[in-house]
Amino acid sequence: MRQYEEAIAVMQQAITLRPGSSALYYNVGVLSQSAGRSREARASLEQALKLADTDPVFATPADREEFRQRVRGALRSA
Repeated sequence: MRQYEEAIAVMQQAITLRPGSSALYYNVGVLSQSAGRSREARASLEQALKLADTDPVFATPADREEFRQRVRGALRSA
């Protein structure tokens, strides 16, 4: 459990450097799920979904949609 908490802390630090990164929020969401922090997981995953619309990391609309599907799947599990 401690490793999840440490990983979450690292990801949250990264978010301060790249607050528009949908992938970082997704990672925090998945890690939070694994750590049993459902409320935080859901909030992070919802933010990842919101940011996916404007995150320039996606090369194509298909990449963006694939990411959205992955986030939605994680939200169903949260």
